[in-house]
Amino acid sequence: MNPEKAILEVENYIYATSQLAQTTLRSVLGEVELDDLLAHREKVNEKLQHIIDERTDPWGVKVTPSR
Repeated sequence: MNPEKAILEVENYIYATSQLAQTTLRSVLGEVELDDLLAHREKVNEKLQHIIDERTDPWGVKVTPSR
């Protein structure tokens, strides 16, 4: 995480990251069948992580999955 970029690049990085994560989750889930989602959870998680990381990198924010 780059705190300077997180403060300067986006007004409220916590809220923005949350909104991005929610939007990305809806988008990715809309692309897969329920059976595939249940059978390939890790693959879906990796895809979400990659998309969110890619889009928050310019803000200086690193999102890590909770386990």
